[in-house]
Amino acid sequence: MTGHQNPTPAQSNPAPAPASNLMVLAKPQPFDGTRCAASEAFVGQIGLHAVTYPKIFPTNTSKVAFAVSFMKDYTETWSQPYLEKVFNGEPVVFNYFLKNFRSSFFDHNRRHCAKVDLRNLRQTGTCHTLNIALSFETNAASKAPAI
Repeated sequence: MTGHQNPTPAQSNPAPAPASNLMVLAKPQPFDGTRCAASEAFVGQIGLHAVTYPKIFPTNTSKVAFAVSFMKDYTETWSQPYLEKVFNGEPVVFNYFLKNFRSSFFDHNRRHCAKVDLRNLRQTGTCHTLNIALSFETNAASKAPAI
């Protein structure tokens, strides 16, 4: 025997476990049907959870169920057909849910209202220049095309 020993089979290094998502998001604010910024913020909060926690919300059904769980008052009633589909195991498509939500709750006259507000923007004796600038920026931002 020559001093050579049977080499032990090379042990493969196991792949490191994926790091858990350390980002913790606040729960979405309950949505009651308020149009304008509140509805847009709600969709943003739901979407942010869906992309931040893909393992928690891997399916269309889980995303819709999550969104519906934060609806109250009128929107709770509005969401019942989706909830029934979820309970019955019927397919739901998150993007269709969002499209219907936007159609029902987004302010579709926002651009027109912003244009009117910009045209009527005037400085009065009691209005500070900073308030005028802020009002202009707010209205101009709401007139900008959606991304």
